[in-house]
Amino acid sequence: FFELLFLKLNPNFSQHKKIIINQIETQIQYFKKKFKINDIKIDSHEHIHTIPWIYKILKNLKVF
Repeated sequence: FFELLFLKLNPNFSQHKKIIINQIETQIQYFKKKFKINDIKIDSHEHIHTIPWIYKILKNLKVF
């Protein structure tokens, strides 16, 4: 959690962010396809969705 929270301070933030966005999207698409569903709800036990830039990604994917 803290690593992601302070990732913005990393000089390579943009590169890391692209990788994370890709992973989130890929995992969500895989899950939806695997279980043949269109809508899912995400409730992170690690609370990563409280990190503003990750919340924005998830909100754009409409998983809340």
